[in-house]
Amino acid sequence: MTSSASLEARPDFKVIAEIIQPGTRVLDLGCGEGELLAWLVADKKVMARGVEIEATNVRKAIARGVSAYQGDIDEGLADYPDKPIRMLVPWPPGGVTDTLARFTADQEVRTAPPEFVWNARIAMLPLVPVHVRDRYVGGEGSMRAAVAGIVPMVNQHGTPELAAASLQRFLAEAVWYPTVLLPGNGLSWSAIDDRNARVTLTDGPTTISLDVTFGAAGEIETISALRYRDVKGAPILTPWVGHHRDYTRLSSMMIPTSGDVAWVPPTGPEPYWRGRLVAATFEWR
Repeated sequence: MTSSASLEARPDFKVIAEIIQPGTRVLDLGCGEGELLAWLVADKKVMARGVEIEATNVRKAIARGVSAYQGDIDEGLADYPDKPIRMLVPWPPGGVTDTLARFTADQEVRTAPPEFVWNARIAMLPLVPVHVRDRYVGGEGSMRAAVAGIVPMVNQHGTPELAAASLQRFLAEAVWYPTVLLPGNGLSWSAIDDRNARVTLTDGPTTISLDVTFGAAGEIETISALRYRDVKGAPILTPWVGHHRDYTRLSSMMIPTSGDVAWVPPTGPEPYWRGRLVAATFEWR
C-alpha cells in the first residue's frame, strides 16, 4: 500500500489523487506493480483495474490486492466497449516525465460577447490521444476530456466557479486579440504601480479580475490571479500565473507567439501548459 510519505515523493501520483473522486471507476493502463491503484482502492475506495504488459509486475500488483491482468496498453481499451470507466489513468508506471505531454489544438474566439471553444488532442497514451474541449459559451464554462474521444475522463459544466475560471482564461488570452483589452463593454483597468495594473471583466453575472505586469515596451508579460481549480472534486481558489513571450506583428497588432501557464499552490509551481502560436486568422466586424 502506498503511504502518504511515498505519495508526496511521487508528484504524478499526487496529481492523480487530487483529480480522482471517491468511488470512481478507474482503469490504469500500464499499472506497473499496482502501487497507485492499491492506494486509490484503500484511500478513495475506487473500483480499479490495471493493465500491465510485464508478467512480473502483474503478479506484484495482484499481491497488493489490485485487480490486474497482463496485456498491451495500446489494446487495453478494446476490452471496454461500453464505457464503464469513469477515470482512466494515462501515466506510465515509471512515473510522469519532466516534460509536458505534447498536444495540438485549435481555438475559435468571439470577442463580443466573450466566448471561446478550444479543441485539443493530447498525446498522453501511445496511439491513443486524449481529446479535450474547453469552452466558454453563453456565459457558461465547460470542460470535457475523453480518451480517443470515447472514454470520459472529465465532464464538468454549469457551475459559477467554472464560469469564472473560464472567463479568466478568456481574459488572460486576450493578448491574442488585444482590441478586447480596450476599456468598455464590461472591461475596466486600475493602476497598481508603474508596471502593474488590474484588469476586470464582467459578463452577465460573472465578474473576474487579473493582475497584469507590463514589459519595457508596454507589452503584457505576465498575468496572475486567484483562479478556481478542481481539487478532489471541489473548486478551490489557487494562485495561477501565465507568461507571454515572443511578440510579433500580425494583422497590424503585436501579439505573443509563445507562453506558459502554471498553478502555484503552497508546494510550488505546477506548470501544465506550454505552447506556441502557429497561425491566427482575424475576422473584423
